[in-house]
Amino acid sequence: MGINELLEYLRRLRTEDPSYVKGEVLGSITTEPPKYLIEAYNIFVNTNLNDPKLFRNTYRLELECIEWLSKLMHGNGYRLLTYGGGESNLI
Repeated sequence: MGINELLEYLRRLRTEDPSYVKGEVLGSITTEPPKYLIEAYNIFVNTNLNDPKLFRNTYRLELECIEWLSKLMHGNGYRLLTYGGGESNLI
């Protein structure tokens, strides 16, 4: 299977599931992300926060996010973000 065929297969599979945009999903914990967030994600998708010395600016952004969230929640922050429920629960 070539790349184009694989992508078409994945698109077809996705169209068979409910869509937030079409109003077919109610009460889920996820929603359709705004386009600017998808673009922001794509800018950093190939970085790895497990290596903060290599990806220093990505790590810097993480620290800035923690500082902002900490101020928002009147906390002092632990300097760590996690990206999934399982990982978050383990940490």
